[in-house]
Formats: sequence, structure tokens, C-alpha cells
Amino acid sequence: MEKLVKELIKLIESNETYPYLKFGAKYALEIKNSEYTPKDILDKAKLSSSYQAEINKGISVYNYLNNI
Repeated sequence: MEKLVKELIKLIESNETYPYLKFGAKYALEIKNSEYTPKDILDKAKLSSSYQAEINKGISVYNYLNNI
């Protein structure tokens, strides 16, 4: 989980637009195959759990694009 937390923080600090959604899309497989939820990752990073919805949207985008 440490790697995911570091990557999330790095993406946020880069001032990218929609960092949580992009994080969810980029790391969807790693998140889905791990024992951790987006909320767990946000809690570990000391970020608001309200961003969980944005990460889940990114995971949904990943799923959609891989099922076309």
C-alpha cells in the first residue's frame, strides 16, 4: 500500500487536474487485486475519504475502457 500512497500524493502534488480520478484509472488493477480499498489508501495518506468516489470513478473508467 505504501507505493500506492506515494503515487497518489505525487500525483496530487503535481497539480494535475482530476488527480484522484487519474489515480484510480492508472492503478485500478493494483487496487482491485490488493486487500486495500480506496478508503484505506486515502486514510493512510491522511486525505479525506470523500475522495473515495473519485478514485472509484477512475476504476470504473479503467473497467469500461478494458471491456470495449
